[in-house]
Amino acid sequence: MNSQTINSLLQEKRPILERLAFKFTNDPFEIDDLVQETLIRSLKQIENLMYDPKLSSWLFVIMKNIYINNYRKQKRINAIDNTLLNMDTQAISKNKAESDFIVSDIHKVLKNLKKSNYECMVMYINGYKYQEIAEKMNTPEGTIKTRIHYCKKLLEKKLKQYRVN
Repeated sequence: MNSQTINSLLQEKRPILERLAFKFTNDPFEIDDLVQETLIRSLKQIENLMYDPKLSSWLFVIMKNIYINNYRKQKRINAIDNTLLNMDTQAISKNKAESDFIVSDIHKVLKNLKKSNYECMVMYINGYKYQEIAEKMNTPEGTIKTRIHYCKKLLEKKLKQYRVN
């Protein structure tokens, strides 16, 4: 199968995906990003499913999963931001040097983790689900959850001097 055939098929499905993306967002930039990411991810399996009558459904499932993963990632980032906001933000905003110390302390805590814990935490922060981390690290999902919980508690403990009471 040549790339021109695949490209024309995907371009044919693009308007359908754009309409389906409105189920998730009304922002035209987000819609474009969502459709683009869906098309990119579909390339891995497109040859197997090209002539499948359920191709549009399969593409919609990919899009939905991308949206959910992005939502979860944003939620995690917001949670981390909220934790940082609970720190002494007046000192952070008034004093660039102190702000640099805080960021430095966060990096130190993360860098001092065992390699496996560090990798888990970085993947978690980047929006991977527990199951995805477990698969990539060839480790049971329960172990991944335990490592991430441990890392969160350690960050909380090591950075407690920055919390506002």
